[in-house]
Amino acid sequence: MNDFILIKVLECAEKADGLIGRSSVCKLLQGRNSKKFMRNGLDHISEFGVLSHISKSEILNHVDYLLERGCFQIGTLFFPMI
Repeated sequence: MNDFILIKVLECAEKADGLIGRSSVCKLLQGRNSKKFMRNGLDHISEFGVLSHISKSEILNHVDYLLERGCFQIGTLFFPMI
């Protein structure tokens, strides 16, 4: 696992504060715009687009690695949120 990616995933999840799920963490880190990000001001956090050069599958592998180790608290409003 790449420590830089792990740190960015953790920082992104902390700043999103339960507003997004695992796929959205990936999209946010890749810098993909969405109405949800704009509505919640997440398109302005420092992690937005920081991993644009990393593939979706690579980022998701790191998210899943952290999930498996209990690094995130998972909430379920309508679907799992990190």
